[in-house]
Amino acid sequence: MLCTAMNVFAEPYAIVPVGCPVQGAPCAQNQPCNCGKPECPKCCDSAPVFNSCEEIQAWKIKFCEKRACMYDKLCLTQEQRVKAKCIDDKYFDEIAPLKMCCKQEKMKLKEMECKKCKWKVKHEQKQKIKDLKSEIKEKKKEHKECFMQILTSCQKDKYKELMKDKCKKHKKAKCECGCK
Repeated sequence: MLCTAMNVFAEPYAIVPVGCPVQGAPCAQNQPCNCGKPECPKCCDSAPVFNSCEEIQAWKIKFCEKRACMYDKLCLTQEQRVKAKCIDDKYFDEIAPLKMCCKQEKMKLKEMECKKCKWKVKHEQKQKIKDLKSEIKEKKKEHKECFMQILTSCQKDKYKELMKDKCKKHKKAKCECGCK
């Protein structure tokens, strides 16, 4: 993997628009794109979930901050941090458009339920969602395998433990009163 990053903490995470045709050019708000390309963040023909590069970037910054905390918990060396950041950036740039499209396809399915569309049309929509979820799952698996390659055996054990805890917290039943 080729990476030009020299120091993870040398500067804050760079704000690079994901999926914009021209770097630095603002995305047209509420303008759906019908190009059908999976790398286009607005690949679906309904209003986009994220209307601007700023929203996508905010999501990326939050993702990177969570991963930086993970690096601390795993006690990664500086060299490992540089490699990990490259892996995570690549992963985010690949998966963000897929997740956004999946959300959009789910919204379209919800609209179909309201409009009482034909079974066949709904079935095709459900299949689109299923295919996107499979692709997302495959990308997550690739990311995990790539990330595990840079870890020592002790760090791998710690990482597995952290992932188990994360899954437990994520699956924990939520209180009906709305408290956290």
